[in-house]
Amino acid sequence: MKLAVERGYTAEGICPGDFTPEIKQILATPGDHISLEGIVRVNGLELQQALVLDEDKHHHALPHLTPFVLQQGEFFMMSNHLPASSFDSRYYGPVSSKNILALVSPVWVW
Repeated sequence: MKLAVERGYTAEGICPGDFTPEIKQILATPGDHISLEGIVRVNGLELQQALVLDEDKHHHALPHLTPFVLQQGEFFMMSNHLPASSFDSRYYGPVSSKNILALVSPVWVW
Protein backbone atom coordinates (compact mmCIF):
# COMPACT_ATOMS: atom_id res chain seq x y z
CA MET A 1 0.00 0.00 0.00
CA LYS A 2 2.95 2.35 0.43
CA LEU A 3 3.33 2.27 -3.35
CA ALA A 4 -0.29 3.45 -3.67
CA VAL A 5 0.45 6.55 -1.57
CA GLU A 6 3.81 7.20 -3.25
CA ARG A 7 2.24 7.14 -6.73
CA GLY A 8 -0.88 9.06 -5.76
CA TYR A 9 -3.33 6.17 -6.23
CA THR A 10 -4.67 6.96 -2.76
CA ALA A 11 -4.10 9.64 -0.14
CA GLU A 12 -2.62 9.37 3.32
CA GLY A 13 -5.25 8.72 5.94
CA ILE A 14 -6.20 7.47 9.37
CA CYS A 15 -5.50 3.74 9.01
CA PRO A 16 -2.33 2.09 10.38
CA GLY A 17 0.57 3.09 8.15
CA ASP A 18 -1.26 6.37 7.39
CA PHE A 19 -3.45 4.83 4.68
CA THR A 20 -6.93 5.96 3.65
CA PRO A 21 -9.83 3.56 4.27
CA GLU A 22 -11.06 2.02 1.02
CA ILE A 23 -14.17 0.12 0.01
CA LYS A 24 -13.38 -3.09 -1.88
CA GLN A 25 -15.42 -6.17 -2.68
CA ILE A 26 -14.25 -9.48 -1.19
CA LEU A 27 -13.87 -11.89 -4.11
CA ALA A 28 -11.98 -14.74 -2.45
CA THR A 29 -11.70 -16.14 1.06
CA PRO A 30 -9.34 -18.44 2.99
CA GLY A 31 -8.47 -21.62 1.08
CA ASP A 32 -9.09 -20.10 -2.35
CA HIS A 33 -6.36 -20.41 -5.00
CA ILE A 34 -5.51 -17.11 -6.73
CA SER A 35 -3.76 -16.82 -10.10
CA LEU A 36 -2.91 -13.42 -11.62
CA GLU A 37 -1.60 -14.18 -15.10
CA GLY A 38 -3.22 -11.54 -17.31
CA ILE A 39 -6.60 -12.00 -15.63
CA VAL A 40 -7.65 -12.90 -12.10
CA ARG A 41 -8.59 -16.53 -11.58
CA VAL A 42 -10.07 -17.83 -8.33
CA ASN A 43 -9.93 -21.63 -8.05
CA GLY A 44 -9.33 -21.76 -11.80
CA LEU A 45 -12.37 -19.65 -12.73
CA GLU A 46 -11.77 -16.34 -14.53
CA LEU A 47 -13.35 -13.30 -12.92
CA GLN A 48 -15.11 -10.89 -15.26
CA GLN A 49 -13.60 -7.42 -15.65
CA ALA A 50 -10.54 -8.51 -13.68
CA LEU A 51 -7.58 -7.87 -15.94
CA VAL A 52 -4.14 -7.71 -14.37
CA LEU A 53 -2.30 -4.75 -15.88
CA ASP A 54 1.44 -4.49 -16.51
CA GLU A 55 1.54 -0.72 -15.96
CA ASP A 56 -0.59 2.14 -14.69
CA LYS A 57 -1.89 5.05 -16.79
CA HIS A 58 1.42 6.89 -16.27
CA HIS A 59 3.35 3.88 -17.64
CA HIS A 60 4.78 2.93 -14.23
CA ALA A 61 5.28 -0.83 -13.88
CA LEU A 62 2.78 -2.48 -11.53
CA PRO A 63 3.78 -5.28 -9.14
CA HIS A 64 3.26 -8.86 -10.36
CA LEU A 65 2.35 -11.54 -7.84
CA THR A 66 2.88 -15.26 -8.25
CA PRO A 67 -0.07 -17.62 -7.67
CA PHE A 68 -0.98 -18.10 -4.00
CA VAL A 69 -3.52 -19.70 -1.67
CA LEU A 70 -5.33 -17.46 0.80
CA GLN A 71 -4.51 -18.40 4.38
CA GLN A 72 -6.79 -18.16 7.42
CA GLY A 73 -7.73 -14.52 7.99
CA GLU A 74 -6.78 -13.40 4.45
CA PHE A 75 -9.05 -12.04 1.74
CA PHE A 76 -8.64 -11.10 -1.93
CA MET A 77 -10.33 -7.77 -2.61
CA MET A 78 -11.04 -5.67 -5.70
CA SER A 79 -13.06 -2.60 -6.53
CA ASN A 80 -16.25 -3.15 -8.49
CA HIS A 81 -16.18 0.52 -9.54
CA LEU A 82 -13.75 1.06 -12.43
CA PRO A 83 -12.02 -2.26 -11.75
CA ALA A 84 -9.45 -1.82 -14.53
CA SER A 85 -7.92 1.21 -12.81
CA SER A 86 -8.26 0.08 -9.19
CA PHE A 87 -5.15 -0.55 -7.10
CA ASP A 88 -6.19 -3.60 -5.12
CA SER A 89 -5.26 -7.19 -4.19
CA ARG A 90 -4.13 -7.83 -7.78
CA TYR A 91 -1.10 -5.67 -6.97
CA TYR A 92 -0.67 -5.68 -3.17
CA GLY A 93 -1.85 -9.19 -2.41
CA PRO A 94 -4.13 -10.55 0.29
CA VAL A 95 -5.71 -8.28 2.91
CA SER A 96 -5.57 -9.44 6.52
CA SER A 97 -8.84 -9.53 8.44
CA LYS A 98 -7.06 -7.30 10.98
CA ASN A 99 -7.11 -4.52 8.38
CA ILE A 100 -10.82 -4.76 7.61
CA LEU A 101 -12.65 -2.02 9.50
CA ALA A 102 -16.25 -2.84 8.60
CA LEU A 103 -18.51 -4.62 6.15
CA VAL A 104 -20.67 -2.46 3.90
CA SER A 105 -23.77 -3.19 1.86
CA PRO A 106 -25.22 -1.13 -0.97
CA VAL A 107 -28.22 0.97 -0.02
CA TRP A 108 -29.31 1.75 -3.56
CA VAL A 109 -28.29 -0.05 -6.74
CA TRP A 110 -29.19 1.07 -10.25
